[in-house]
Amino acid sequence: MFRSALSAGMLVFAVGCTQHPEAPAYPDRPSSPDDIRRSNAFVAEASAALGEGDVEGYRVRMDSAHTLRPQQAVYLFHAGRSRLAAGDTLQAMTLLDVFAGMGMTRDLAADPVFAGLLERDPFRRVSEALTRNAAPIGVVWTVAEGGSPDLVPEGVARDETGQRWFIGSVREGVILELAEDGIRTLVEGLPSVMGMTWVEGRLYAAVTRGPNLASETEWESGVVVVDPSSGEVVHHIRIPDAEPVVDADGTAPGAWPGDLVVAADGTVYVSDSLRNVIWRARPGMDVFEAAVSSPWFASLQGLTFLEDGQTLVVADYTAGLFRVDPEEGTATRMRVPYGQTLLGVDGLYRGGGGLVAVQNGTAPQRILHVRLSDDARDVVSITVLAANQPEFDEPTLGVVIDTSFVFVANSHWGHFTDGAQLDTDRDRSAPRLMAVRLP
Repeated sequence: MFRSALSAGMLVFAVGCTQHPEAPAYPDRPSSPDDIRRSNAFVAEASAALGEGDVEGYRVRMDSAHTLRPQQAVYLFHAGRSRLAAGDTLQAMTLLDVFAGMGMTRDLAADPVFAGLLERDPFRRVSEALTRNAAPIGVVWTVAEGGSPDLVPEGVARDETGQRWFIGSVREGVILELAEDGIRTLVEGLPSVMGMTWVEGRLYAAVTRGPNLASETEWESGVVVVDPSSGEVVHHIRIPDAEPVVDADGTAPGAWPGDLVVAADGTVYVSDSLRNVIWRARPGMDVFEAAVSSPWFASLQGLTFLEDGQTLVVADYTAGLFRVDPEEGTATRMRVPYGQTLLGVDGLYRGGGGLVAVQNGTAPQRILHVRLSDDARDVVSITVLAANQPEFDEPTLGVVIDTSFVFVANSHWGHFTDGAQLDTDRDRSAPRLMAVRLP
């Protein structure tokens, strides 16, 4: 799960579970990738103005950023905060109510702009709502756990018998098999193992020669197909021109395949969150070809097929969900109702009569169910299935099993410090697979 510097730095927000109208209102912005670029520039200017004590400059620029990206919750919060700092209490409360209605969490007590206000309405109401938003949501249970606490797991898959689970490691480049008779290393010596899926007796895994790998590997970035009986890689599909780049700042990956999906005819699609391309390999191909790119794409993550088996939906960490026609090579941004957001989504799956999303670019981190319009072109509503669970430490990817969604609950991605080094002052737990019931 590679994220652009922008997405990693700015997306600290949350989506809430509220009642939504049958005919939701959709904002008309952003209307182009340029809206996103301009909004980010306004935020940089707002930060500079605030640092210089220019409250009005802070307000004006945050208003502009929020207008261009009304579903970027950090911008929404600062639009309200800047209004309050400038003395516009009424408009500030309107914006902060929307922020709380998203299901956000925020410690207002530590914010000097709110000093002395939180014991009085309407500020107390917003503060109490944000506190409620931090309470545990949903019923989750542990399905399997095991392996090194330093594994940094990302993807998970299960065989067709339901007896074996597979977990891939970003840091150690291995795939573990978890079964009733114990844990074994199925494959080792791989690049960082990202998304995985089980198809007709074979395990498919996206692999990335990225900076978080603690060991050497000869495999190139792409997808490996593994025989789960022997652990042998029986097929390797590489991404073209993906050799790591070595410069004065060190080694940087040439591609970052993060997640994958396999079509009914055996065609493999993989999202590349560095080059922002959806790659395609038809049966028999050893090298991926570019299927879809778009100026909207900034940090591609999970992808899944809609019910027709031909149309893809892909999550972009900074731009939301896109409906993709891989044969035509087109991508169309899916509208999300005002007061909700699907930024910061990592894993994405079809299930529960809609989509299931792992949203880990948020506070709190959440498992979501996304209901689509009848034509599957827009989002109608978002429901939080699980959040604020004590076992959560950056959930990542998962798999839909019948009426449940099973996911990696504790990847510990945030524990990376420099390259493959992990923070020695933070406690880590063995990889844990958890499940939540789907609607």
